[in-house]
Amino acid sequence: MKRLGGTTQRNGDGISVGFLQPLAQGLERLGIDAGALKTALASAGTEEFEARVPASAVDDALEGLARSTSPSLLLELAANAPPGSFGFFDYCAAASETLRDAIQRLSRYFVLLSERAGLLLEENEDDTTARLRESFTVEYPKRRYMTELALAIIAVRSRQLCGEAFRIRSVEFMHPRIAEDAVYEKVFGVVPRFEGTSDELVLDRACLDLPIRSANPTIAALIEQHAMQLVSRQDEKEADPFLTKLRDAIVHSLESGVEVASCANALKLSPRTLQRRLREQGTSFSKVIDEVRHELAVDLLRRKKERSISEVAFQLGFRDITAFHRAFRRWTGATPHEFRRNSA
Repeated sequence: MKRLGGTTQRNGDGISVGFLQPLAQGLERLGIDAGALKTALASAGTEEFEARVPASAVDDALEGLARSTSPSLLLELAANAPPGSFGFFDYCAAASETLRDAIQRLSRYFVLLSERAGLLLEENEDDTTARLRESFTVEYPKRRYMTELALAIIAVRSRQLCGEAFRIRSVEFMHPRIAEDAVYEKVFGVVPRFEGTSDELVLDRACLDLPIRSANPTIAALIEQHAMQLVSRQDEKEADPFLTKLRDAIVHSLESGVEVASCANALKLSPRTLQRRLREQGTSFSKVIDEVRHELAVDLLRRKKERSISEVAFQLGFRDITAFHRAFRRWTGATPHEFRRNSA
């Protein structure tokens, strides 16, 4: 199994203001009174993009709206929301080169949407399918509306960005059916299976290589910078001492070669305990290394103009410049040269 994308899930359970504000506006475009959701939004005390609203308050508001209007309300919102209405998340996907790039970028920055969930793209090399799975650190009884909304937006936007060649093979949800079959079929192209073992979309792997009509490497690089700043700001507010120390240990050993044993020793842990702590946080050693390299690469290319691309690659522990180019394009959708030029 090859895993792509994926986010480090946080210990909190907040939903970002940056996602909920467009959601409230979308409901009002449909003529729905979004007062309950706006009340939940007000609890954040600020309109900053990365500010959080307690997920339970959001779930209660959406549950109430669905009961007072229609169980299919949020599916209809996803089907009818015009491109760009979800702001950063829409632009993030639209600027990407292929559907794979878009999903990987969305997976990386899904934490800007929700702390309680992660988005993981899995490709089975022995099969023709790919799975896009939404995973949760703990079970949330009322999360069904947000779960359906997130996967519905991805399905609708993928079709809009890639055309009719985009097809979903199957959809599965862990919760019971909410709406009528016809509504689900309109959004996903298929009727989901309910009360299953996961929340996921299953695609043909070939769909991941579909080009995105609106691809723009320049805009993609700018969005990447903005996303990194938002994540960094959030990290500063919620810094986990364990992950902070691990990232520091990784940074100090990149050039010489990062090893689990040496990093575990720096944290006064056994390698097995280190790996277990990472699993508990929904991540892995290789994923944290990848995140550290990504952040450093963006920072070095933007600030250290006097350093060559090769020097940056070496500092990050890449012994092959081609491997660095591939990794950087996966992270940002642009080459190191394009990114440096666009951030000048």
